[in-house]
Amino acid sequence: MASKYSFKVEESKVEGQSVINWSLPAANFNITRGWLNGDVAFLSLGAPVMGSFVPKPDSSLAETEFFKRSTQTDLGSNNGHFFVNVERSLTLKNFPLLQLPPDNRALIEAVKSIGVTAAFTSDRTSRYDIFVMLQKGNEPGALPVPTVAPTAKPSPSP
Repeated sequence: MASKYSFKVEESKVEGQSVINWSLPAANFNITRGWLNGDVAFLSLGAPVMGSFVPKPDSSLAETEFFKRSTQTDLGSNNGHFFVNVERSLTLKNFPLLQLPPDNRALIEAVKSIGVTAAFTSDRTSRYDIFVMLQKGNEPGALPVPTVAPTAKPSPSP
């Protein structure tokens, strides 16, 4: 698949961590995947971001208030989270997946983040809690003055 779409695939190390980089030089697009500490998988799309979490940052994403609010759930135990900071992703210039048509962009810009928490509720069922955080809107103002005068309705006759 990589050669079909002209991806360049390389294994490399970042701060001693082994990662696989897929790059599409013509589009300035990168996909990086790997494991952190042997038990956490990661996948990044767009710009190379390994430097932001390797070496381990002072505080993890799971400790940030923004992540906690976006993945809040009443599930006691879970088996994973999916989180997108939509607000930040829209500002990335070299992230071609979010190049949206102008008609759709306003809808996406209204979303601040998307969080999904997954859990097995039994041996046959799974539960997914999806949380979409919206941007805070402006305070509503006064309604505009009507441009057309309302027409009077005739009074009912007795």
